[in-house]
Order: sequence, then C-alpha cells, then structure tokens
Amino acid sequence: MPLKKNSTTNTHEKIPVFATNLKSRIDRFKSINSEFLNHEGFQLEIAGAIEDSNGAYGLWKTIYTIINDADKRGDKFVRICEDDHI
Repeated sequence: MPLKKNSTTNTHEKIPVFATNLKSRIDRFKSINSEFLNHEGFQLEIAGAIEDSNGAYGLWKTIYTIINDADKRGDKFVRICEDDHI
C-alpha cells in the first residue's frame, strides 16, 4: 500500500492505525504490536477499548472516540482495527 503524500512538502507520511485493545488483553497487545513492527508505512497507536456490558456498544464508543480525536487533530483519514484482526 502506498504512503499518503503530503501535498505541501511532497514528503510521505505514515498512515495512522488505531488498534482497539482491552487493557486486560496483554496477549493481544503484544500480537498487534508485532504485526505492525515491520510495516514502516503505518503509525500504530493502541486505543484503550471502552468496556461495556454490551460489548458491541463498548466497541462503538471506542471507535467514536478514535474518530472524534482524529477529527480534532485534523487527520484526513485513519485506519481502525481490533487487536484480534488476524
């Protein structure tokens, strides 16, 4: 996948990737970090998952938070994955 090009400086930027992760799932934290270790085109950030008795709603709140934060930073796009995406 090509890197996105910054039109003002003509340099390449890393694509931000947010991986949701429950703090209690250290195994998944390690796994997702190792998956992105050698992918230079991506900037991995672990997003602490919001727990809820309804897991789907907790995931929705987590994704909403990621998108809201990305919008505040002015990110043009982000990639979101779960820590067990493999």
